Amino acid sequence: MLSSWPGRYRCVSSDDRTTAHAGVLALVGLLQKLDLLDWMDEHLPSYSSNRAYEPHEYAFVQIANHATGGNCLEDSRSISEDETLKYLLQINDLPAPNTVGDWFRTATWGQTHRLRKKNREIAWGILKQRGCKEVHIDIDAKVHESDNRAARWTYKKVRGYCPLYVTVPDEKLVLDALFRPGNCAPQGHNASMVQTMLNTCPEWVEKLEVSLDAAGWQTAVVYALQRADAKKGLAVDYYIRPAAVGENPAYRVKDALSTIKEDEWRPWEPKGDQQRDPRGRELAETVITIGPATDPKSPEAMRLVVVREPLEDEPTEQLAFESAQRYRYMTVATNNEKLKAQKVIERYDRRGAAEDVIGEIVADGSAERFPMQSDEGNALYLGLNILTFNLLQYMKDHDLPPSWRPLTPASLRKRVINIAVRVSKHARYRYINFPQAFPWEEEFRGLLRACWS
Repeated sequence: MLSSWPGRYRCVSSDDRTTAHAGVLALVGLLQKLDLLDWMDEHLPSYSSNRAYEPHEYAFVQIANHATGGNCLEDSRSISEDETLKYLLQINDLPAPNTVGDWFRTATWGQTHRLRKKNREIAWGILKQRGCKEVHIDIDAKVHESDNRAARWTYKKVRGYCPLYVTVPDEKLVLDALFRPGNCAPQGHNASMVQTMLNTCPEWVEKLEVSLDAAGWQTAVVYALQRADAKKGLAVDYYIRPAAVGENPAYRVKDALSTIKEDEWRPWEPKGDQQRDPRGRELAETVITIGPATDPKSPEAMRLVVVREPLEDEPTEQLAFESAQRYRYMTVATNNEKLKAQKVIERYDRRGAAEDVIGEIVADGSAERFPMQSDEGNALYLGLNILTFNLLQYMKDHDLPPSWRPLTPASLRKRVINIAVRVSKHARYRYINFPQAFPWEEEFRGLLRACWS
């Protein structure tokens, strides 16, 4: 019983040290392996005083805070005040949370853009090391609700921010993340982001697949994707969900649906032993254009795959067009003429994995909280968050079992980051003593060797 004294104890003092973040050692090894510490000193905010901390020390505190699961700047105190961790890293001091916050306030847009560029280089490098010749990227915006006084009203009628993410869902990587204020439209910056991805795509990539939601249904976006083959010799397949059925003649979604005859619909092929699709879905194809025909930069006509599903509930006001026919429609525009219609829909449905990646960033990387009043400081905060996320994914390539590849940052953190160890010193060596019941000791040993090799 808990009320009884379980046994006799003897309290003694010891010279040994303890830390709860032994896995940060592997993270520091990756930072040095990628030469990121020197890069941070050159490109991130710095002070002219010779008594100030170096830029990489500020960045390291926040990266370690993200990696260990910190939810705000104040949580970085567990890193800056961890004497055993500083003993293992052979450093004397680390900046406190309020000092790190002051450092974020000195950020400029130029420095945040350079960090975005470095994140792209690291992500492409990881993809090259993994042998990914065909890369699927997804571009999507995410509303981060915030109580920050500087947060603005978003299109979801909450105060917050609306960053734009470019993810590689198959490899769980983030190629780019653009910080945007909350009042930015979802369609904003999609065209420039697509152009950036096409311009920075390495030559070793043989094929690039791009998927976007309705926010990407823009003339400039489709025009850039259609001209990518001739401009760079890069094979690009795109899958875009056209904007919701509306009255704007420039998008012509409603007109394209009206051209499909009833006998052109064919049933969805079910998987497994099912005789028919339980949702009663049907497929059809047609052609759609975007933009005025008189504009010389209007994209060419493209293939439109349509799926319809019978409505079970009473239609809402948003389903005015569908209510007349009692069907719910989903459309995907693509330039891929070889895939079957059902495969096109399945390719587009991979966007769900991209949303999972963004969800992991929000849930496991403390991106839900943007602590700064200035957009530049929050952009730097987001950039370091994305860098940490990619480093944790890159960590899986360093002598860890292949079965660990699908792990979320939270699961990886429990296994090889937030490890409580006892540190002792003997004969000029520092010994990291694991608990006897620690199940992943061999994996952690291999990770340290690989990261510091």
